[in-house]
Amino acid sequence: MSGSALRFVDGLAAHKTCCGDGVQVNGWRATGAAVTGGPDAGGRANGVVVTGGPDADGRANGVAVTGGLVAGGYATGADVFGPMPFSPPQPGYFWYGIHGAEMLYAILGPGCERVSAIPVGDHDLIVGAWADGRIGTVRGNRVGPDAFGALIHRTDRTVLVEPPAELTAVYAALLRRVLEMFRTGRPAVGADEMLEIIRFLEAANESRESGGKWIRIGMV
Repeated sequence: MSGSALRFVDGLAAHKTCCGDGVQVNGWRATGAAVTGGPDAGGRANGVVVTGGPDADGRANGVAVTGGLVAGGYATGADVFGPMPFSPPQPGYFWYGIHGAEMLYAILGPGCERVSAIPVGDHDLIVGAWADGRIGTVRGNRVGPDAFGALIHRTDRTVLVEPPAELTAVYAALLRRVLEMFRTGRPAVGADEMLEIIRFLEAANESRESGGKWIRIGMV
C-alpha cells in the first residue's frame, strides 16, 4: 500500500455495489455508509467522500477526505490500523508507519500539536492530539493480518472503512491520481501537510524511544 490509501479511492459509480449494511466502491467498503468520489473546493477530484446520505438540504452529510479536508467538521476523531514492520536503516515509523499516518491525515487534516507512541511487543500505538481537541491514533502490528483500515468517528456514528482482499482496483486508482498530478502539476497533498506528516513521524519516533513521552510537533 503506497501513500494515503484513503485519498486514492476513485468512487466511480460503475464500481459501486451494495454489500450488506454498507456500500463498496472500487472494493473499499464503508460499513453503514456510502463511499463516493468528490472534488475538493477547487474542483479537483483528489479524494473520496465517506457519506451516510444527504441531509435535509440535499447535501452529503458525511466526511470529505480530500487532501486533508474534512467537510462540515463531522470527523471528531479516527483510529487507523495496519501493518507496521521496521526495516533499518529506515528510521522507525518511516518504513511502514507512514502509510497509517497519511491515512490519519487524510481523515483529520493537518493541525496535530503533540504525539505519543507506545510499543508493546509486536504492536505499536501512536496517538496524535490535534489543536482543536480531536484525537487520532495509528495502531500498527508486526503479527497477524496485514490489512489497512480505519474507524472514522463522527458526531452521529462511527464508520468502518476496509480495503478489499484484491488490491488491483486500489492501485489502479492510485496510479490515476499520480497521472493526474503529472498532467496538472498539482499534487493531491500540499507541501505543508506533507512536512507536518514527516514531523508527526519524527515526533512519534522520539516518543517511542522515550517511553511514550508526549512530543510536540516541530520540537524534535
